[in-house]
Amino acid sequence: MSDNEIENVFVYSEDLNNAEAPNPLPAGNYPAEVRKSEIADSKSKPGNKNLVLGLYIAPESYPHDYLDGNPDGTTLTVYRPLQDTTRGRYRMKKFNEVMGVKSSKTIDPNDYMGCACTVKIDTRMGMDGLPQENVAEILAKQ
Repeated sequence: MSDNEIENVFVYSEDLNNAEAPNPLPAGNYPAEVRKSEIADSKSKPGNKNLVLGLYIAPESYPHDYLDGNPDGTTLTVYRPLQDTTRGRYRMKKFNEVMGVKSSKTIDPNDYMGCACTVKIDTRMGMDGLPQENVAEILAKQ
């Protein structure tokens, strides 16, 4: 390689021909903690905003026979629409009650950082045709 060429390759630790599909986190309820919280533009509805939360599930919470999980834990991203409508305000009020966040006229993503909850996980097919975990519901910490 010459001095003006940029190395533009990635090398996996194993041959891709031997790769097998991992199992998703099994369906069930898992304790979770908010480790990421921000307000972002909606990608599907331009002009709308979402509260985007990263819900962290510790590896100690995996079922004992689940071997495909990330040893550092799993973070699942959820998007809560921020809609200034009667339904949108009520849904956010109920969500805040679940998360233990005081409701007011303002949504501050910092208020959600570190909040504990329980996530109900189910499995659905991903865009790549592989089963993946999905947050079906966010419940109060159990």
